[in-house]
Amino acid sequence: MKISIISFTQKGADLSLRIKELLPQRDYECTLYSASSFVSQKEIIKKEGSLEEWCKDRFSEKSAIIFIGAMGIAVRGIAPCIKDKLTDVPVLVLDEKGEFVIPVLSGHFGGANELASLLAGCIKACPVITTATDINSKFSVDLFAKKNNL
Repeated sequence: MKISIISFTQKGADLSLRIKELLPQRDYECTLYSASSFVSQKEIIKKEGSLEEWCKDRFSEKSAIIFIGAMGIAVRGIAPCIKDKLTDVPVLVLDEKGEFVIPVLSGHFGGANELASLLAGCIKACPVITTATDINSKFSVDLFAKKNNL
């Protein structure tokens, strides 16, 4: 799975580098971006243009998105791109301290909940899963459909 990670601060950029080191061992390919001009790491690409356009590009290339920053920034960035649960890409938000991993979009079918749990385990964070089936340990029709190619 392709993952695009975007950060907005130096601490966020540092966390994105840490995540990039951990996820390829689990068949994830990460590309790092930053909206900040002060990020000096060579592995991080400076985001050009608007956040909305950047998100639109990630959605079209079917890349999962991890925002390291405020939930509001993520929501405003992805809002114009959202279509439906079968085609939306997984979107997660992490705080820059790496304490919380929150799947925002495409939790079941896109795999955001699973990625959030995996990532939280890797960086010793708390996954904030809010889907009713998950928190109540109930059967999920959409997860069953995905796993069975339905």
